[in-house]
Amino acid sequence: MIKNFLIQPRILISIFVVIVVVVFTSALVELNQSKKEMLELLEEEGDSLLETILSSSRNALISYNKIEEEVKRRLLNNANTIKIIEERGMITNSFLEKFAEENNIYRINIFNSEGKKIYFSHKDIHHKYLSTDTVKKYLKPIFNGEKDTLIIGIRQARFFGGQRFAIAVSTKDRKAIVVNINADELFKFRNEIGFGVLLKNLTQNPQIIFAVLQNEDGIIAGSGDIEVMNKIATENPFLQRTNSNLYRWEIKKYNTFEVFEIIHPFIFEKDTVGIFRLGLSLQPVNNINERIIRRIIIITALLFVFGFVTITLIFVSQNFNLLSKKFKVVESYSKKIIDNVSDGIIVVDSNDKIF
Repeated sequence: MIKNFLIQPRILISIFVVIVVVVFTSALVELNQSKKEMLELLEEEGDSLLETILSSSRNALISYNKIEEEVKRRLLNNANTIKIIEERGMITNSFLEKFAEENNIYRINIFNSEGKKIYFSHKDIHHKYLSTDTVKKYLKPIFNGEKDTLIIGIRQARFFGGQRFAIAVSTKDRKAIVVNINADELFKFRNEIGFGVLLKNLTQNPQIIFAVLQNEDGIIAGSGDIEVMNKIATENPFLQRTNSNLYRWEIKKYNTFEVFEIIHPFIFEKDTVGIFRLGLSLQPVNNINERIIRRIIIITALLFVFGFVTITLIFVSQNFNLLSKKFKVVESYSKKIIDNVSDGIIVVDSNDKIF
């Protein structure tokens, strides 16, 4: 009957093992679920950040284009005014010089159809360096009658430092009136609102590894980890998977660290400029996972120690109770024998002396 009340050691060990397995499995499931939720949160934040970048980039381009359109309109108005004066035969170098000064124009040149400069608003400092072949090359559409207006745009100055923004209009007899302004301020403004500055400011955040605008030819603008940027510039298979408007993300391993990379095509005025690639550090997520793993290990170790101590105490308690019950049985049995025996009983010690 005593055995019926005892818990067998193997049963206790089995229960303990089952409890440890259940706790450990639950912890692993919770770890994977937490990692999944953190990645989903990172994806949402990355998507929001990327949408902000795309919106800011579009706004920057729109702002610059509007300013450039205003510059074009002003230069065209000035050029058409000069055209009217020229067709009336009232053009002189002194008039052009005064007109340029009053309208904040850097240079005004008028070329005949042979590419020879016939009027100018400034001293002809580099006239001998500017060949008619060069002029014909740039103004060919006007001289050939293909265009009446030519937007040359921003160009590096040929003989002096700085940037120039130029346009040209034709006269009735195919002369070319070329008007240009100093575009250093415009160029500076473009650089200040351009992709490079935007991406550079973005990567001031230590959790952003890189931010890149890239097309099939390579990186257009980028900031961040240069080594990683050089590597992603050659990933054509990755680019080929992004030929849609869909937002995508992927965990990539670069050297010794992982990056949560999100990408989205950058479309401006229905043209695909390239794709934005944003690399976010997974270190915060990894740090959280490491803390969870440490807690799992500590909890498992404490559970193991607690279980070991509990089982040991149960074993000791059961053995003590078992011995106590056996002793009581023997004691009771011996007492009954002694109480009912009719003969004398002598107890001796190990030396055969009466005890």
